[in-house]
This record gives sequence, C-alpha cells and structure tokens, in this order.
Amino acid sequence: MCIRDSTMDMDFLRDHTYPYLREIGDFYEDYIWKEPYGDSYRYCIRTGCHEGSWDLNPSSDVCFVELTFRLLVKYSKLLGVDADRRDLWNDILGHLPTYQVMMPQHQPNQGKPVISKNESESGWDFPNHAINLHCIYPTEVLNRYSSADSVEYGRNTVYYYEADQNGFTECAHELGMNAFGMACLLYTSP
Repeated sequence: MCIRDSTMDMDFLRDHTYPYLREIGDFYEDYIWKEPYGDSYRYCIRTGCHEGSWDLNPSSDVCFVELTFRLLVKYSKLLGVDADRRDLWNDILGHLPTYQVMMPQHQPNQGKPVISKNESESGWDFPNHAINLHCIYPTEVLNRYSSADSVEYGRNTVYYYEADQNGFTECAHELGMNAFGMACLLYTSP
C-alpha cells in the first residue's frame, strides 16, 4: 500500500511519493533485461543480495518490480502524467516471470508445493526462512484475491517455513515476524 492509498493526500502523492516511485521505476527499467521466452519474451532480474547468491528472478525481487510498475501505472493515470511511459510499464507487467514452485526438501513437510526463492532447478530451501514470500508481504501482490493456485502455494509456503520448520517459534528476525502478517493476508476471508 502506498501513502496515497492510506491518506488520500494527492499533494503528497504528486510532490513526494510519485517522483520517488518514478526514480525506482527508472532504476528497474535500466536493471531488468528482456529475453526471448517460449514463443514470446519476458523481463528478468538477477540479484545477489540474498545470502551471497546470484539469483535469477527471485520471487522476493520480482514482486517489488511488479508492485513498482503497478503503482506507476495507477498513479500516473490518477495524476495525468507520464502517459508516454505507460506502454513500457504495462509491457513489463505483462511479461514478468512467474513465481517458481518447488517441492519442499526438508522434513517435516506436508508434501505440498511451495513458492521457491528463485528460478533454479533446486530452488532454494533454507529452513524457517520466508524471504521468498515478499510477494505476500510487504508487497501484497499475492493475496487472498489472487488465483486459487497462487493462494494455495502461498499458504503451503507459510505453513512449511513457519510451522513445519519452526519459523514462528525459532526465528525472531524480521522475516519470522513478517510471516504472521503473511499468514493473516492469506488466511482471512475476503
């Protein structure tokens, strides 16, 4: 949620939030790249900030790219600015990689597919570590209104990392704390 959504302050949106958001969009436009994919193409991102890994399309980064361009499209329309940039922003939104799904690798688990941290054959399965769920919180691009499969994968992932792997009880860092919010966003009724 952006400040405009919570305060309805158009002046703050125009003078502060939107210019800052546009700078973030400018960064992503320069940082992501377009590659052929199947019969079409997609935009990719590679990051190395997750425990020293160089991840291709990590869910924790793809969701921030998605949120940035969703908000840019929404707020540029609301403010009546940057109409010439919306085609690219919508193209990026329409061609982002999907969140990868994998089978859990640690015991205990329920044997249900979970959202992977990145796009690799082995995924990434670090016990009680829910960085791959930034798409639920804080970005909320995956929420209870998403497709039924996406919600199920999100719920499986919260349960696997935070209940099966004791993330709620043994991991008191920011991701463990965020998992409570993640669970609430997926388990409450619409």
